Amino acid sequence: EASQDALRAGQAALGRARLADADQLFGKAVQQDPLNYEAMFGVAQVAYERARYTEALEWARKAAAGRPSPRFHMLIGDAYYKLLRFPESLAAYERAQKLVKGDNAEIRDRIAKLRAKMK
Repeated sequence: EASQDALRAGQAALGRARLADADQLFGKAVQQDPLNYEAMFGVAQVAYERARYTEALEWARKAAAGRPSPRFHMLIGDAYYKLLRFPESLAAYERAQKLVKGDNAEIRDRIAKLRAKMK
């Protein structure tokens, strides 16, 4: 399927830090399949890497609304953190922790550091 091909190409471009190419490919994947949540997440990742945190948050929330994923909620938490919205960041990290199977040290560490910062 064309949407999946564009998604894979976008992921490869993102992995090589070719943000413009990745953004275009993820956008094409979403256009071809408006329910391609991985492509939405890709758009969010590119926006985050470009320090466009509000845009990253919007796309990651769309992806998470369609298909809850710990990765999606981690990016939501990271974007809220960059926007200095710490309570929302904590809620997103806690949601990621609930969605993950078993324990995840990376999520646990972010939660602990954020709670300490909020004291």
